[in-house]
Amino acid sequence: MSSLSNPVNTGIAAIRSLALVGQTASGKTSLTEALLCKAGAIGAPGSLERGTTVSDFDPMERRVQH
Repeated sequence: MSSLSNPVNTGIAAIRSLALVGQTASGKTSLTEALLCKAGAIGAPGSLERGTTVSDFDPMERRVQH
C-alpha cells in the first residue's frame, strides 16, 4: 500500500499547496497559523493584532488585519 493512499501516513513532502477560502474574518489566517504551528513549521502562532502572522506579509494585509 502506498503512503499516498493512506492520508495518516502521507508525509509533508507530498503536500504541494493548500488553499483556504472563506469570507472576510472567517478565521483563515488563524487556522493557517495553527496548522503551521502544529506541523512544526513555526514555533508559535502569530497574531493579527500584533502583525506577527506568517501568511499576512503584505503591508496592506497587516494594516487591515484580514
